[in-house]
Amino acid sequence: MKTWSIVWFLISFLLLVFISNCACEEDEFGEVLRMEIPVEAGAERNLYRVGDALWVMADFPKEVTVVGNSSRIELNGYNFFSELNISEISEEQIRFYSSSNIVTKVGFVELNQVGGYNYTFEETGNRYMINFGVVLSLEGTFMVSSRTDSDAQRGYSHPSN
Repeated sequence: MKTWSIVWFLISFLLLVFISNCACEEDEFGEVLRMEIPVEAGAERNLYRVGDALWVMADFPKEVTVVGNSSRIELNGYNFFSELNISEISEEQIRFYSSSNIVTKVGFVELNQVGGYNYTFEETGNRYMINFGVVLSLEGTFMVSSRTDSDAQRGYSHPSN
């Protein structure tokens, strides 16, 4: 009798799991959501002098394009976990460059632990904006990159919810 109770319990449990999985709607954006976010970094020139500022600017609506999908999605209260890195390139090594002279016009910028700059967009009624400059204080050859930490976003609930 005890064996039959366990068997019926397991069958009921598996049936419940199967039914609950079938009841879910497929997400219109898929399992991975990739968005087009327009961010401009720097001026249209290859040569900067000591004292020049490398500017990072963005001003875009909260409703953004989803890559590979004809839909758009509205982002409210969203943190992009954005980072700007400036690396000095030499024959020996690549080192992160950091300057304490940051000019922030819109948004929030802070130096992170590895020498890059974490920046947070300012959110207004229907837009996200950032505008800051890093004043260059060293001569040399540098590489500039900007990225969004997708690992940090794994804890986010889907923006369409």
